[in-house]
Amino acid sequence: MKCNNKFVLYVLLGGIVATSIFSSVFNKIRAEDIDYVIELDKFKISNDNTNAKDTTEGINKALEYAKNEGYKTVKLPDGHYSIDTSVVSPIVLSDGENEWTHNRQGIVMQSDMELVMTGVVLEMIPTDDPYYSIFTISNCNNSKVIGGTILGDRYDHNYGMTINRIGDELESGAFDDNTGLPIDDDTKVRTKDFIDNFNGDKLPEKFVLSVLENTTKNTVDGGVRYIYCYDEDENYIGIATGGNGFLSRTQLLPGTKKIKVAFKDEKRLDAVYYITTEDIYPTHEFGTGITITDSNNIEIRNVTIKDTTGDCIGTSAPPLEVTVDNVKIIDCTLENARRQGISLVATGENYLIQGCNIGKINGVDPQSGIDIEHYDYVKNVLIEDSNFYDNKKWDIINYNGIDIEIKNSNFTGGIGSTFGYNMKIHNNNFNYKDEEWLDKTFKGVVFSLNMDNTDGYFKIYDNIINGYNAPGGNGTTSLDNSEFRNNTVKDSIMVIGANAHNNIYEDSTVRYSLLDYEYKDEKLINCIVGGENNGDNTMSRYYTNFTMENCEFLSGNPTVSDTVLANCKIYNNDKTFCKTWSGKYTLNNCEIKTEYETDISFIESQGVEATFNECDLDLAATPFVGVNYGDFMMKNCKVKFNDSYKEKSEEINFFTNVYGTSNFENNNFDTSSIDTTIILPN
Repeated sequence: MKCNNKFVLYVLLGGIVATSIFSSVFNKIRAEDIDYVIELDKFKISNDNTNAKDTTEGINKALEYAKNEGYKTVKLPDGHYSIDTSVVSPIVLSDGENEWTHNRQGIVMQSDMELVMTGVVLEMIPTDDPYYSIFTISNCNNSKVIGGTILGDRYDHNYGMTINRIGDELESGAFDDNTGLPIDDDTKVRTKDFIDNFNGDKLPEKFVLSVLENTTKNTVDGGVRYIYCYDEDENYIGIATGGNGFLSRTQLLPGTKKIKVAFKDEKRLDAVYYITTEDIYPTHEFGTGITITDSNNIEIRNVTIKDTTGDCIGTSAPPLEVTVDNVKIIDCTLENARRQGISLVATGENYLIQGCNIGKINGVDPQSGIDIEHYDYVKNVLIEDSNFYDNKKWDIINYNGIDIEIKNSNFTGGIGSTFGYNMKIHNNNFNYKDEEWLDKTFKGVVFSLNMDNTDGYFKIYDNIINGYNAPGGNGTTSLDNSEFRNNTVKDSIMVIGANAHNNIYEDSTVRYSLLDYEYKDEKLINCIVGGENNGDNTMSRYYTNFTMENCEFLSGNPTVSDTVLANCKIYNNDKTFCKTWSGKYTLNNCEIKTEYETDISFIESQGVEATFNECDLDLAATPFVGVNYGDFMMKNCKVKFNDSYKEKSEEINFFTNVYGTSNFENNNFDTSSIDTTIILPN
């Protein structure tokens, strides 16, 4: 509250004087909470973005000193600090049976300490290390990092030799495998000119040519490139050996002095690739802003991390049975990492990600805002009040975590789960933002939730979902214990593979699973219902107390109960319609067309109370048959019989009522297009 009052004073006074007063008052208030301010001169620390090695070592010595002196809250003075990630502080970790030396890099945090970095920038000097950490929290307990900005070396990192960094080295097309000559091929892009050196030296005989950023293909296991070999005089020799995947180690053919490259299933001319001779981690995807391993009760708050070659924040999984538990990441901004915003890889539980901005993640797979992917377990994760935006693939991917809750957050992308389960996704806003550079597999996908645990569940409720139009639809798959309820869906394609209650769909395509789920109290407005659903074009579940307005059914057989359809269009080429409807249902001002190939009764359930008001029916010469112990009413309808019924008899009794009541009022029957006599109801 004191700080808020001073802020009011700051606004009222204005100008340079006010800024000075505010800073002085704020620092005085904050100083009351600081046990120790690091002495830059004492530890040979520069805060002008120079002297990286001395600065890194000095900060680490200062933190060790503060720890030994018993200081709990330590402030690094304002400034710009150059960090050398080659500075290593080894520590031996143990799980009681095995030991492992963790070479902690960059700044190394201490236990039982709060490090305040408000007003601080930590910027690493560029490196060729494919596996670095700017700030390491290892073997720590009860540690906090507050404030500050951490900058990686994404754009100055030495990957080896880049191809197409400026974006002028690629063109559409490929090469002929037999001649090495350019050919037209709009499914590939190729290098325009020969590559005849590796950073000024001759081409290495063996190397990896992989993805730096911007490709439309999977960057680790899904992309393909072909390397064509030529001699000094540009005579074609053949295709390099060693495989064509992005992780394959190329072997140039004898006599190769120059190469050209074609990239399969690629159209982007701004994709960036690189050649590396790195033997280990050639993808250069493990450069991290903050690395956490073998630690407990860690808090990272108000920290901004950008431009890493890998993750902004990652938990590390060493070859030991050690854990990372009880981690809080609060009010952080995590942007433009090349791999992930946050990776939860180490075994652990009890994670809170709150109030964070996680966006613009792109480069190398998985290219997601948050990735939960462990080797033993990650469980009890709460993600709330956060913003996810402009991530190339998933906003959140739960590969195999359990007990995950995601709430009160904003998304422009989607949430996926491969083997994870027990997820609650609720009170979120999903507003799809389409971009040309998004991976086409993820375009318009809000949920893709699968699991291999039959006792697990996904509960999706109280969300707003807008604009997700993936061709295959969005939804869940075979989730007996799952539910989709109280969501508002607009302008989206949804495949509902869970129990669905009380959802509102507007201007959307809705496909309900054929499996035995319960669907009730649903409202559909201006929707297309049914249609293609993973190769199945039927729709045959129980729909209870539905309201449908201005909807269109596609080749479906909905089995409904206690439902009102208003202003809907229903087309059925080869499926029955109304055959097993039950309870009380009403069709108002609906348009119905059937083209049955065989004699299928129109209604046959028991206890039906069916009402057709002012409907327009274009029917094959198929009877309404068998309202068992029920009531049927048709009023003010137009009924036309078409000639699509193939096996016409001489006459058809349009309506046969069995032990029920019927009421036909003011209907118009048109039999002009058929030869069959229709026996109409009285």
